Amino acid sequence: MLSLAIFVVLLVGCSRQAVAPDIEAAEATESESASPAAESPKRSEALSRLIARASEAYQTGDYQTVVDVAERGLRMDRYAPELYLLLAQGYYGLGLSEQAVSFARLGLRYISARPDLKPALQALVEAD
Repeated sequence: MLSLAIFVVLLVGCSRQAVAPDIEAAEATESESASPAAESPKRSEALSRLIARASEAYQTGDYQTVVDVAERGLRMDRYAPELYLLLAQGYYGLGLSEQAVSFARLGLRYISARPDLKPALQALVEAD
């Protein structure tokens, strides 16, 4: 009976050692791929073009294009506060204030990259 208990303890100990490195490796790979710092220059250029295009659409009052383009940008970088501001402005322009406030609040979560956007995002949150 004692040998069976020792065998089970050893078996459990070995299985934990074999699984743990794989999980850590997967988490490390996942965090590296999700990191904004891991962006390629092409992706950054594409994102900048999308932000510029959405901003131009906002200036002309084409709010649906603002939303469409900014959503595409979020698929590239979900941490870009500019995109959340554009989405909030676009939805507000479309008369969808609940969505506007939701995206403005999300943008405030990622504001550390662009603190200059905080007043505009805060104004949209308070507009509700």
